[in-house]
Amino acid sequence: YQDYIDLLRPQVVVMSYGPLEVDMPAGKMDLGTVESDATASYVNETGTGPNASEPTTGAKQLVAKKLMVVVPVKNDWIRRANAGADALIRNNIIARAGVRKDAAFLTGDGTQDTPRGIISQALAANVFGQVGTDYAGIAGTLSKARRVLKNANCPWLKVGWVFSPRTE
Repeated sequence: YQDYIDLLRPQVVVMSYGPLEVDMPAGKMDLGTVESDATASYVNETGTGPNASEPTTGAKQLVAKKLMVVVPVKNDWIRRANAGADALIRNNIIARAGVRKDAAFLTGDGTQDTPRGIISQALAANVFGQVGTDYAGIAGTLSKARRVLKNANCPWLKVGWVFSPRTE
């Protein structure tokens, strides 16, 4: 394995944030959702006030997606390769799958049996581009992103930023 110079690949970031992975042995999973919240209000001393309200619910169906890496290897290469050749192929498969998963998790559009990524699931009003390439523009964009999340009452747990190396 040390006889080879490996490729330079993008860093894999999404899985490093520790996302929740859901096991779906049947390939599908129905997940209940809360679509609207109950209301709360103060009432007068006699207990009269607003009408009762109840949350509305819905459902989403999660469908498993299958990622596959196919690497045909010639018999001659296997016979003549050094002892670490199998590790080279295995590491190549793992690295390529990681890069592809990252791309799908971030920007996937859900077509052609691919997952829908974070960006395609966000409301259009919450997707915006970087404002400028100088420090002030980048800082302003990050500040806006944080403000949008906070204003939407998103849980501020396991937050991570993904940048292109140029921006970082």
